[in-house]
Amino acid sequence: MVVKLDRLARKATHNLAAFDLIESLGASLAIVAENIDTATTSGRLFRTMLAGMAEFERDSIVERMGSARYRKAQQGEWPGSPVPFGYKLAEDRRSFEIEKGE
Repeated sequence: MVVKLDRLARKATHNLAAFDLIESLGASLAIVAENIDTATTSGRLFRTMLAGMAEFERDSIVERMGSARYRKAQQGEWPGSPVPFGYKLAEDRRSFEIEKGE
């Protein structure tokens, strides 16, 4: 039993491989939030469609994040995560420097 299908795996092939393994062991998977029972034909069809949508969603997120980082880099801004504790962004806005205490 899983709460949501996209919590099991984000790639459709990984989801389907997990389902095949579970079914080969004589068990089935219930997906609670989507109310899917993979023991039924319609449940297996819906599971396959959701596995594809979960992969599409993940790929879309990665694409948007990459575009945002590229745009920030093109504008001369720091394209990464927040500046680590104890550091500040250097004046060139492309590197870190140790933050000096006052």
